[in-house]
Amino acid sequence: MHFFIPGTHPELSKAEIRALDPSVSFSVATDHILVGEFSHPFGETCNASAGIVKAGVVFGSVETYDKATIASILAATIEPKEGKHYIGVSVYDGGGAAFKEIRQDGSRLGLELKSLLQERGQSVRLVTSHEQTLSAVVVQKNHLLERGAEFVLIVTPDNILLGETTFVQDFEAWGHRDYGRPARDAKSGMLPPKLARLMINLTGLDPRSSALWDPFCGSGTILMEASLLGWKHVVGSDLSEKAVHDTKKNLRWALGESVPDVFVHDATTPLHEPRVFDAMVWEGALGKPKMKRGVDQKEVQQLTDLYTRAFQNLPQYLTGDGVMVCAIPFFPGKTNRFLNITLPQSLVISPFGDHPSRNMSPRGGLLYMRPHQFVGREIVRMHKV
Repeated sequence: MHFFIPGTHPELSKAEIRALDPSVSFSVATDHILVGEFSHPFGETCNASAGIVKAGVVFGSVETYDKATIASILAATIEPKEGKHYIGVSVYDGGGAAFKEIRQDGSRLGLELKSLLQERGQSVRLVTSHEQTLSAVVVQKNHLLERGAEFVLIVTPDNILLGETTFVQDFEAWGHRDYGRPARDAKSGMLPPKLARLMINLTGLDPRSSALWDPFCGSGTILMEASLLGWKHVVGSDLSEKAVHDTKKNLRWALGESVPDVFVHDATTPLHEPRVFDAMVWEGALGKPKMKRGVDQKEVQQLTDLYTRAFQNLPQYLTGDGVMVCAIPFFPGKTNRFLNITLPQSLVISPFGDHPSRNMSPRGGLLYMRPHQFVGREIVRMHKV
């Protein structure tokens, strides 16, 4: 079994894993951790994903919490070596009633493990954090995967699973692609690279044999992430000449001279030549930048018209079983305001779960919103019929 620590939007992370490995079966699924059996290669899933912060292998379990017993089990997995061992312990809520009690004792467990290793003549440094679990940043900066280990306890209703972290998200690479790109336009709204990749993965298609079009390419984030994932054919367009220029500049920065085909085009009108794509992944306009919450009825109507016209035009360029994943703006409040978009009969929404949740929109999309934002994104997946 393997475990995954989801990002800030756990339901989107869960949906992404299921898209990357449709056969996955979760035995534990909370907002804090996912545990399951996978058929797709574990390393490939981690490296392709955007919503997995940490991941690792589950190697054992205990029925009840006993600090000395667990420390002994963890110590037995560490091979003696020259130099200092760097170790850390994180406790995750897998739905077990004893989670809070065990979490409070997590630092003592780490000290018990350190003491046991020192008794065996090993030099040990215990890595701790102000947070209740070690973040990917802490694990990476302290080189726990190379110099020692981060052990994970998952408190479930039936037992306590024991695991070891083997993957952490490369936060520096993500930050570089987000804030380091040469052409950034905050006024028009920029799709975060993690969300762009997650949306691409939600198509569930094999990049090596699929073609993708982003008809609202903006600064090229979706095209960049699709290219890095190895999509066979990537195409982008935008009504704005500036956006197309910015996209090409960013893609050359990220990919070198071999960049995708990008051109000026209005996504609500037919293409000048016949084309067909296996997937469309896009985010249209989000509206004017806002300094406070509120709904401008005129703007809502303009956005509704834009997205409706785009949905009426774009499906003709999808293959017979093509997939469309898009981000639609919504306006948060006591009652979230969603765009009342008319979809063509050729598109059917594919919900991300069997049961409605607090993060699911009325039409079956999942909500994405960063803290202090006044416009959110509704992530919707559709299939052509």
